[in-house]
Amino acid sequence: MMSKFSFGQYIFSRLTILFCYTVTVVIVDASECIKVNNCKCSTSTRTIDFSSLNGVGNKPRFSIPDPDVTRPYIYNYNPCKAFISPVSGCMDTKDITVNQQTKAIPPFCFPLGTLSSLKFHGDPDQGTLQIQYTQQVPKPRIVRVNVRCSNSETSLQFKGEEPNLNYKFDLLTNLVCPVTSTSLSTGSILVIIFVLAVIIYFVGGILFFKFVRKAEGVEMVPNLSFWTELPLLIRDGIYFVFRGCKVQTHYEKI
Repeated sequence: MMSKFSFGQYIFSRLTILFCYTVTVVIVDASECIKVNNCKCSTSTRTIDFSSLNGVGNKPRFSIPDPDVTRPYIYNYNPCKAFISPVSGCMDTKDITVNQQTKAIPPFCFPLGTLSSLKFHGDPDQGTLQIQYTQQVPKPRIVRVNVRCSNSETSLQFKGEEPNLNYKFDLLTNLVCPVTSTSLSTGSILVIIFVLAVIIYFVGGILFFKFVRKAEGVEMVPNLSFWTELPLLIRDGIYFVFRGCKVQTHYEKI
C-alpha cells in the first residue's frame, strides 16, 4: 500500500513534469525555419517564400558595389535561383547564386556560394532568420545573409568580409515582417489548459468535500496532506539536485 508521503511525492512529480513540459513548449514555440525547398522555409506559424526576390531569366536580382571604396568589387545575388555570369572565373559555373566581381577591365569573378549548399537558420518571427551558402572551389568561402524586416524597401546590403572569405549581407524585405495572427500558439494553448486544470482541481475538490464529505474549513482543500507536505518535498528536491541526483542511503549498525 502506498504511504501518504510516497503518494504526495508521486502527485508532486506528475505536476512538476506537466509544468516543465508546458514551459518548455512555450519556450521552444519560437522555432527554426525548416527548409521546404531552396526558396521556402516553414515555422510553426507560417511559410516564407523567397522566389519573388529572384532575378528575371538567368540574371541576378541584386547587383551592388562594395561600400568600401578601397575594395573594387561588385556583388551579384539571387536568394534561391542560380544565374549565369558572362565574366571570366564564373562563366563555367551553373550552380552559383552569389558571386564577387572585380571592377577591373576586363573584370574577373569569384564564386561565393552555390544554390545546392543553401541552408536556413533562425526564426523570422524573432528577427533571426539567416540564409547561408558555401563554395569550395577555388577556395572555401561562406556567405551569410541576414534577412531583415523592411516594409519600405527590398534591397541587399554588403556588411563586410570578416574573417577572410566570410561574407556578410543584410537582405531587407517585407517577407519576414511580423504577421498579426488571431490564432493561439501551441504554448499558449497548453498554458491555458494547465491553468484551467488547476482551477477545476481546486474548485471541484472544494465543492466535493464541502457538499459530499460535509467538510469544513481547511479540510475542504483536496489532497490536504499533499499540500502540507509540499514544502518538505520541495526541500528534498533541492537537496536531491545538490547531491548530484544521487539517492542517499542509510544503514543501521549491527
